[in-house]
Amino acid sequence: MDLVLQLLATGLVVGSLYALCAIGWGLIYGTTLHFHVAHGAVFALAAYYAYVGQQLLHLPLVVAVPAGALACGCSGAAAEGVTLSTCCASVSRSSERFSSSVVPPRTLTVRCKVR
Repeated sequence: MDLVLQLLATGLVVGSLYALCAIGWGLIYGTTLHFHVAHGAVFALAAYYAYVGQQLLHLPLVVAVPAGALACGCSGAAAEGVTLSTCCASVSRSSERFSSSVVPPRTLTVRCKVR
């Protein structure tokens, strides 16, 4: 009986994670009409951060999982900042001001303005 309950709990957790990834893919594709496959990598990075927090830093699981998600969000923000600053630097080498606007549902417009 214990094995059945354990398998049921594991199935619910894994199914919930699959549903979360599917919702992310559906949201991105539905708004931009581009299939974006980086969700799996971001999900794995967050899981790795949570694992490191629990195993190496000896944090409780309740703390390690939100800390892993937060660390993954910070990594994503840093990667976006580096990517967009590189994009703007390739457009113009002078002083720049970055602005972006999202025009739903199909396009993402990124503009680099030179002062």
